[in-house]
Amino acid sequence: MDADTDDIRWLTYAELGQARGISTASATRLAFRRKWRRQVGNDGTARVAVPLAETQTRQDKAPDDRNDARNDDRGDISHVVMVLEASVASLSDRASAAEKRADRAEIRAESAEARANQAEQALSEERKRADQLELAQDRLETKLDEAEARADRADAAAQEAGQAADELRRANEARAGQGRWARLRQAWRGE
Repeated sequence: MDADTDDIRWLTYAELGQARGISTASATRLAFRRKWRRQVGNDGTARVAVPLAETQTRQDKAPDDRNDARNDDRGDISHVVMVLEASVASLSDRASAAEKRADRAEIRAESAEARANQAEQALSEERKRADQLELAQDRLETKLDEAEARADRADAAAQEAGQAADELRRANEARAGQGRWARLRQAWRGE
């Protein structure tokens, strides 16, 4: 892994820290922040591909262990704050999305309730109509019963009239079969 290309150099985090004049922790954060490629060697040590321009010691600052420790703490704190802010933003987005879903569900529920009320009202009207039809059917059945009773009475009267007509026909035939003198005699007697 000692092979360096023209524009990069493979360094451990400690070597990067020494080259830049910063702590190992700062070098690690720098490598992650810049998203430099990382590989683990056969010896188990991680190395990062550092552009040659980044391996130069920064001349504007002298290494100071106390400042590095404070900067490390600030970096850690700012990293934690960034993670928390990202989490809060993500949770806010999820809460907003959940609220929108809840609103849509509430609208659907209200719509379903309105449809259920309409169906219940339609059912009530159909029941009223069925009750009215049942009453009309009862009245028609009563009228039918009355008509059948009248028809039965009319049939009985027709039978009686038919029997009376048959008797009159027979009596008339019997009278016609008698002679004129016999008829006159019966008429005279009131028979």
